[in-house]
Amino acid sequence: MCRLIQFIAIWPAALIFMISGRAASAALSSSGVGIHGTWELLLNNTGVVAMHMVLTHLDTVLMFDQTEAGRSGYWLGEDHHTRVRCAPNSTDSRCWAHSVEYNIANNSIRPLTLKTDTWCSSGALLSNGTLLETGGNNNGFRSIRYFKPCSDEQCDWTESDTSLSDHRWYASNQILPDDDRVIVVGGKGAFSYEFVPKRSHMEGAFELPFLHQTYNQAEKGDNLYPFLHLSSDGNLFIFANQDSILFDYRQGNVIKTFPQLPGNGSRNYPGTGSSVMLPLNHEDNFKEVEIMICGGGAPGAFRATRRGDFLVALTSCGRMVITSDTPNWSMEEMPAPRLLNDMLILPTGHILIINGASRGSAGWDCAESPSLVPYLYDPRKVVGERFSMMPATNVARMYHSSAILLPDGRVLVAGSNPHKNYTFTKVEYPTELRLQAFVPYYLGQFFDDIRPDNLLITYRNGEEGARYGEEFSVVFELRKRPSMVVEFNAYAPPFATHSISMNQRMLRLKCVSMRSRGGSVRAIVVAPPSPIVAPSGYYLLTVVNGGISKGTRRRTASFGDDSSSGSSSWAERYQETRPFDAPSYPYPPPNYPPSSYWDDWALTSSYGYESPPAAYAQPASSYRYESPSATYAPPQSKGSDNKLKRKYLRIVVKDNSLDQVTEALAQAGLESSNLIVGIDFTKSNEWTGAKSFNRRSLHHIGDFPNPYEQAISIIGRTLSAFKEDNLIPCFGFGDASTQDQDVFSFYPDERQCRGFEEALKRYREIVPHLRLAGPTSFAPIVDMAITIVEQSGGQYHVLVIIADGQGKEKGGKEKEEEEKKQPPMLPAAAAMMPLLLCRRRCCAAAASIAAPLRCCFDLAGCCRRLLEASFICSMTDSVEQTGGRPQCRGRYDNVSVIATATVTRSVDTEHGHLSPQEQNTVDAIVRASDYPLSIILVGVGDEHWDMMKEFDDNFPSRAFDNFQFVNFTEIMSKNMPPSRKETQFALSALMEIPSQYKATLELNLLGHRRGKSPVRVSLPPPLGNYGEPSFPSKPSRSSSFEASFPLCLINRRRGKSPVRVSLPPSLGNYGEPSFPSKPSRSSSFQGHTSPVGTALPASAAWDNQVCPICLTNPKDMAFGCGHQTCCDCGECLTSCPICRSDIHIRIKLY
Repeated sequence: MCRLIQFIAIWPAALIFMISGRAASAALSSSGVGIHGTWELLLNNTGVVAMHMVLTHLDTVLMFDQTEAGRSGYWLGEDHHTRVRCAPNSTDSRCWAHSVEYNIANNSIRPLTLKTDTWCSSGALLSNGTLLETGGNNNGFRSIRYFKPCSDEQCDWTESDTSLSDHRWYASNQILPDDDRVIVVGGKGAFSYEFVPKRSHMEGAFELPFLHQTYNQAEKGDNLYPFLHLSSDGNLFIFANQDSILFDYRQGNVIKTFPQLPGNGSRNYPGTGSSVMLPLNHEDNFKEVEIMICGGGAPGAFRATRRGDFLVALTSCGRMVITSDTPNWSMEEMPAPRLLNDMLILPTGHILIINGASRGSAGWDCAESPSLVPYLYDPRKVVGERFSMMPATNVARMYHSSAILLPDGRVLVAGSNPHKNYTFTKVEYPTELRLQAFVPYYLGQFFDDIRPDNLLITYRNGEEGARYGEEFSVVFELRKRPSMVVEFNAYAPPFATHSISMNQRMLRLKCVSMRSRGGSVRAIVVAPPSPIVAPSGYYLLTVVNGGISKGTRRRTASFGDDSSSGSSSWAERYQETRPFDAPSYPYPPPNYPPSSYWDDWALTSSYGYESPPAAYAQPASSYRYESPSATYAPPQSKGSDNKLKRKYLRIVVKDNSLDQVTEALAQAGLESSNLIVGIDFTKSNEWTGAKSFNRRSLHHIGDFPNPYEQAISIIGRTLSAFKEDNLIPCFGFGDASTQDQDVFSFYPDERQCRGFEEALKRYREIVPHLRLAGPTSFAPIVDMAITIVEQSGGQYHVLVIIADGQGKEKGGKEKEEEEKKQPPMLPAAAAMMPLLLCRRRCCAAAASIAAPLRCCFDLAGCCRRLLEASFICSMTDSVEQTGGRPQCRGRYDNVSVIATATVTRSVDTEHGHLSPQEQNTVDAIVRASDYPLSIILVGVGDEHWDMMKEFDDNFPSRAFDNFQFVNFTEIMSKNMPPSRKETQFALSALMEIPSQYKATLELNLLGHRRGKSPVRVSLPPPLGNYGEPSFPSKPSRSSSFEASFPLCLINRRRGKSPVRVSLPPSLGNYGEPSFPSKPSRSSSFQGHTSPVGTALPASAAWDNQVCPICLTNPKDMAFGCGHQTCCDCGECLTSCPICRSDIHIRIKLY
């Protein structure tokens, strides 16, 4: 049994942390809460629609609707009313409950009595926990009501003798720092604001011209229920429709007018979106205030519903720091359109977007297409990685629904009534009385060992609370040591209605010191500094254990003894404690050594933690990882060997399932991981699947997944549990557009794939449009991953590179025997052009590397002279294909090789040395070791990977072992059940990830921007035309054999103003390599011969008519020297690619 969050009360004169609460359901700890959460049905009938909902400090929830709705779902009985005979079928509203109190601990409700109509009213919690409720409709237009919670269930609603000065229907409330005073703003037909209680007996309402300016007459509002937030300077932020101001409510002056929120449509009723003030932080003394607004209705959405047209809701969110000197909106997109959505701040600081619809507007029967999937938003991540989708509900929560955070950490969801009365039949979206709880991931059984228990709070001098700016103590117990970052968050429970959580607020409090002994953790926390930062009232206190939230500065922990002044002064200052059984929320799951490892330790940081002794000191900055160690191990002092060895053990799985691998990764210490995928699209993929993939290209798209799809699926399923937003940046490299210099993103503008399923879908869409090329270098994809890590603020990432087979050199007797038999067979390498196979050594004739006569070579391999001196083959005899695999018979300076297909390797590269591509790759991997980035190379295809050892041995020193290789084909070819193969592959690929992750913790790499990473921008995907120049594909030609774009165009794209070149779709048979059929040509070309008189093969005759640069377009531009290219390529050349003479004359050929 656990109590998860507890209340803090703030009285007008002092900040008081009250000790109250009830146990959460014991079923939580034994439930199978998923990694993203799950749903619970609590009650089938709450009796009333939860149009309004608020949590009280006694662990009860008020739910109420309107009194004019007629029958509700809770009949009060025949004798309930003295003036009315209440039959069970009575339609008299007085016979039915319109407000109930829900008891969280007992999961029960009791009816309450409302005397005036609360339809679309507003409210705020006062400092003593009393709910102040204002306005409504009909007889409730100007009503002021109170509900003071009680523990004996004898309390009920009371009506104030005073009234509001104006009608307040669809108004908003904000608690002020001025002696429990509330400001009430707006309402239907009310373009004013007023105070409750009034500041003087004669005070009335005050006009607010801003409300006139934002009112949309045609839509009957679009500025109702305005968003209100109390800023850190004591002024009021007011947002209505699309506009916002900073308002001095004391003087009645507009201090600042903010930029209009971009995008058409409205964010306020009836175009209802939602708003939240992101958590305030003690690190800047709670000064920076950032507002976030999401969703809303399209322009004219309300009127359109009257015509039966339900317009698509808005997808955009805007964030603005209102305390900035130059405030401006920063926009981003939700996963889908949404309106009528609630936004709640979870204990971890995440924002939960829940409830709503995707079409229409607010109002009766005005919306359709319910939004069933909640979104989890991480404000600390970079744009594009902040949203993740949670498990969907099966209950539509649309107009008049609400959601609030419970003390036990669940989210209570109730209500939804798109109709004037309670309607349960013959409608698409009936009135909803079911009560649900969304159970976030942090309440899962997985976190039981790291969730604190028996939390106690102690105040100075036996007071009932802490004053503003005063220190207080928080004590809790843990089965295992705390993580290196522990947050203390104070949360103000809101009044929820119509997608607004009024007065919602979270404060990240300062921790002065923290220490632990024998499983008990003691922290000194500082209360907020003023009522402007934290208006007086009850707050929920959350201890977030393991809050290494991505994208933020994190506090590192070191180990030490308990001899400092912190422990000695503890007993003197905090004698009395009170039971406060409130375990906190771990996020994400931190890694823990055995319990004996932390029996006596102290944390230290800018919080005031104590410094570590030498025995557990951090590795010195000069310490570097040296190959060939397999796992990371920091320097160990005497006596700590066993503990550290246990801490860095690899993962072990007994069961043959990916779920077991995921669980083992977590138990081994992996807390969270962001996946990046890089796919090899070099030419060698055409033939390295001869054995393992039935003589088809490894990228062949068919009815069954190819090796790349299998690897993506297995890795994605295993690591998806550790990625909160489920976004995966996916890139390709080695095709004609990127070669060994760039990468392309699977989506334009580097949009990420949502889960591995979308990554697979997008992969299948892209492959038919690709031109396989080369050469191969991993440096661009590694640098791209480093860029992503840096932009994320130092979040931990795993880069998975999937590439085809690695070749090996032949030497010694094997080479001699081979040479005696025949000239060596040279497999087509990663970036082969259409093959013209030579039997003689390359001559010194100067020409372009893309000239129509050439050897089989990748752009940096096979015959390095071809690349370095732009030599071509002088003699060509025939084209051969052996065993379905194009090969070249030739002898190059008595050196026989099989060309490397993974990282391109020249034949002239000496044993023990690296080719240029290999050297660039090694340099990139070494650079990556300075970042929280692990690299997994997955080898697919038939070729040998023996050279990987030589490649790996050439690594210089690294900060930690960040590189892991796994042979996919070897594992998947074993004689064992498919599930066992998948498990073994996942283990082989990920077994070192926990130790590498821990190494990034030890080296303090997580959560930091280094400011010196490579800044790499990916190219757009080769799909269709995005508005940039494209090159048409040649009919009847296999795209996989076509060459890259002119280097001048590619280089132009890399300038400050990049020109993106889209790739045309493939028109050939992608599945298997083949030589293109020769198109019909003039006979004058058929007899063309080579410079030495040898007749060209048919395919060469075609090649001689096409541009020697792009190998796609026909030659239609001639230069003064007589050589020809196509117009697309020739217009940007400064020298002839054949004779190297300067170009002064260009002639277009027709």
